[in-house]
Amino acid sequence: MKRAVFLFILMSTLILSACTGGEIRTQTVTQTQTITQTQTVTQSGNADSTATPSIVTITTTSPPITITTATPSTVTITTTSPPITVTSPPITITTTITTTPPAPAEVFLVTKELSYIVTNKTTSYWYFSWQISVKNMTTQSLTAYIEVHFLDAQGFSLEWTNDIVTFAPQEERTMLGEVMVEASIAPNIVSAIADIEEL
Repeated sequence: MKRAVFLFILMSTLILSACTGGEIRTQTVTQTQTITQTQTVTQSGNADSTATPSIVTITTTSPPITITTATPSTVTITTTSPPITVTSPPITITTTITTTPPAPAEVFLVTKELSYIVTNKTTSYWYFSWQISVKNMTTQSLTAYIEVHFLDAQGFSLEWTNDIVTFAPQEERTMLGEVMVEASIAPNIVSAIADIEEL
């Protein structure tokens, strides 16, 4: 039976070959199939989701690099600065000293102050007698000029008199005098002053 089937197939092949001119044609079919795989990952609390592509870690080993650094040497730099000459302009200081000349030595010293009294009164005049004691403080003879003024309460001179006396060295004298004042103004006299000068 198998032999009969084989002979039948062989004859059929010969017949087909005769019909096509004896040439057997062979056809090669290449099929490309793209397969997409989907991985389902179940995460807590979420529905199914499409998995992300896996992370591929590529490790490359580079040959070791040797870096050689040279430590800089310590360099000492010595610099010599030229001498600096500073020339300042001359400073002139002017000092002005004001001195008060000493007071001249007192020539006449009043040893007893001026005093006066009314020695006489008339209907026309009052008579005032005065005296003052003065000493010559120098070692030479001096002449003194003296003025005596009789003043009212406001300090105005109502009447005055003068005298000239010569003193020996270191001599002390009491000078006396009298003045006549009109009766109309004499009651207003309340004081007297003396001014002594060297002639």
